[in-house]
Amino acid sequence: MIKKTKQLMPVEVVRDDYGFWVHPVLSQYLDDLLGDREGMTESEHQKMMRDLGVTFYRVEMEWDCSEELQEKYWGEGDIEATKDWNPSKPKLTGDWFLVSINDAEDGPVAWWAKAKNTIDSFIEDGGFDKAFVDVFGLPESVKKSLGEVS
Repeated sequence: MIKKTKQLMPVEVVRDDYGFWVHPVLSQYLDDLLGDREGMTESEHQKMMRDLGVTFYRVEMEWDCSEELQEKYWGEGDIEATKDWNPSKPKLTGDWFLVSINDAEDGPVAWWAKAKNTIDSFIEDGGFDKAFVDVFGLPESVKKSLGEVS
């Protein structure tokens, strides 16, 4: 069973000789989740974002690097060209931080993450509904209606 992490936080990025890197907490999470499998389901991906408290954004090297790097990687087949790629940070709101640079079917990709809005997570996980009911309860008429529907 995968243990929920409080929040995935930025750490120092130390890329390997090929330019790849994975956040250590994300790496452990993926090892626990996938084992020997290579891919995950959409529901597993959604659960991972909830468990790690983040939203992800994907940047593909093919569309994010210079023509020179494209030629070196795809034209010459030089996988080490990845180390010369500096993935662009998303131009979206929030404090995005790098969590992975890895090889994919169509070439290297970078994954960025940002902390998920805690109120959105609270609502999504049903905490708001529970707190509302705990504080205000449900009127008898609503309880009766719910009983009739189910």
